[in-house]
Amino acid sequence: MKKTIIVAFLLIISSTLVYSQVYFSTYAKKICFYNGRTEKYDLCEDETVSTLFKFNSSETMFEHTTPAISSSYYIDEKKYDDETGLNMFYVTSDVGNKYIFIIDMDNKEIRTLGQDKKTEELYIITWYVKSMWSDK
Repeated sequence: MKKTIIVAFLLIISSTLVYSQVYFSTYAKKICFYNGRTEKYDLCEDETVSTLFKFNSSETMFEHTTPAISSSYYIDEKKYDDETGLNMFYVTSDVGNKYIFIIDMDNKEIRTLGQDKKTEELYIITWYVKSMWSDK
């Protein structure tokens, strides 16, 4: 039953993305840095912050607006994992940084995986989705 709901949801998103822009608003984030001693992302900080993700209709780019900055991300590759139900986007930011964005609608999360250019620290930012809608 759960798989059926997930597939139906993804079909709706897919058909919506073909015709209109899709928006995700978020209400909080958690940033976790990789801990070499524990080999886990367990050095975490929580923050209450409202942001907006806006995907274009052809799924070639999206914008992420936070209170501090607005950035554009160009989608280099996208994958859907049937087993986990995750949408993965391999992207390049408007300043040339590479990231992986994962949309997990089961848990209402968008995750950003990246590496700090100066410190080379690996991190995961989990954005908690408040709402999703489209222009349609």
